[in-house]
Amino acid sequence: MYDEAAEAYAATYFDDVSDQSFLEAFASLLPHGASLLDVGCGPGMFSKYFADRDFRVIGYDLSQRMIELARKKVPHAHFFQMDMRKLDTASEAFDGLLCLYSFFLLDLRDAQQALAEFRRVLKKNGVMMINFQEGTGARFIPEPTHATQRTYYMQFYRIAEAQRLLEKARFTVLRCDIRDPVSNEMPHRKIFFTVRK
Repeated sequence: MYDEAAEAYAATYFDDVSDQSFLEAFASLLPHGASLLDVGCGPGMFSKYFADRDFRVIGYDLSQRMIELARKKVPHAHFFQMDMRKLDTASEAFDGLLCLYSFFLLDLRDAQQALAEFRRVLKKNGVMMINFQEGTGARFIPEPTHATQRTYYMQFYRIAEAQRLLEKARFTVLRCDIRDPVSNEMPHRKIFFTVRK
């Protein structure tokens, strides 16, 4: 689905700065020049923020078209097509990991598998920022840019539920931030957790 919507998604969200303060706070936890994995990187908007600040960034996304766009838009990072549930990456390879606006596309079983992979590829004391859509249950919803008529699965989380999931995966929660949706987003609050391995 995201191959079909990739251009529309990039046009809608690539230059959006709604999450800038969260990115700044996360960057402050990492050493200069740190290695960073952007999982579910889309067209590379978050990768660009960190690559522009001299972090060594690799981005993974399941959509080949998203990867192609990311390579064009962020040539100073490296991008590969990959499934977050099975990362073809060495253990303890990264100082930091981002997973923004993609993790909630997994059902609960796959979410646990992905978190185990995230923990595996992070270095000791590595940090991760991940976000969730606030709500309850799961349902199929329209593709957010309406570039296609397809629907996709989304898992919603209460704050406490998301925290329990992260703690069960043996992450230590450092902070939780919440923001209201903006006009081009789904009408659900965004929950950002920063955690440490």
